[in-house]
Amino acid sequence: MAGATNKSAKRLGYTKAQIQTERAKGGVLSHAALLASGAPARPTKAHKALVEAMDARKQGLTRKTEPPAGWKAAARGEGAEGRAAAKSAREAFVQKRDAAVKRDALVARTAKNIGDVSRIARGMQQKQAADTQAKAAADAKQAQIGRTARALGDASKIARGMRQKQAADAQAAKAKDIDSIRADYLNAARGYIRDMKEASGRRKDWTGPLVHLQTIGKTPAKKASELKTGDTLVFNGGATAKVTKVEPLSRTYMTVTTDSGYTRKYGRERLVAFDPR
Repeated sequence: MAGATNKSAKRLGYTKAQIQTERAKGGVLSHAALLASGAPARPTKAHKALVEAMDARKQGLTRKTEPPAGWKAAARGEGAEGRAAAKSAREAFVQKRDAAVKRDALVARTAKNIGDVSRIARGMQQKQAADTQAKAAADAKQAQIGRTARALGDASKIARGMRQKQAADAQAAKAKDIDSIRADYLNAARGYIRDMKEASGRRKDWTGPLVHLQTIGKTPAKKASELKTGDTLVFNGGATAKVTKVEPLSRTYMTVTTDSGYTRKYGRERLVAFDPR
């Protein structure tokens, strides 16, 4: 009996546990050993066919069938009768052996075909399941695409509305009353004229050094070491601040604190713009 593999044993219906139990016995795993160990957990058609083949072998229809005793006796005979009897016995033995071989081959092909059919059936079931899953995924994707398209449409409407509102606001800004725009320019011009008059008043009777400030031009200045409490400092743009404290910081620097709360560090020799009036 040829050795059996796990694959062929499972084809007969034996479980993994049954196969491991039989292998643990230490002998050769064969179909005969499997059949002797008991029925499989899930008998198959291949198992039924194998049992029938084993029964046929037991009945003497296999290639291992011993020739009848008469054949050996005739083979030892002498003369034509002995040779004829030996030939007849030999032909009978060969016919039985060939029939058993054909039966064994048929049983093996049947078992293999049954296994192939089972695999084909399993493959078809798996393919049907995969097709169903793919169809469900495609339907879900199509639904998602629909929802995304609707969301994009809503977003487009919102963006279009925002653009329309921005255009309306821009048009309203352009349509602003010209008198209001003129008033803004006039106020700015008046402020500039006022700052320039203030700068001219500071320079009127001043004969000392001057520094240039942004917007208001030349402005009277004196050294930082000469600043004292009560002086009015002048900055770019015409802003002013009154000195509240003057303190020496080092041999070359000093700090000046103004009523705005800021403390600035100046070099003693630096010219600082101020209002001499």
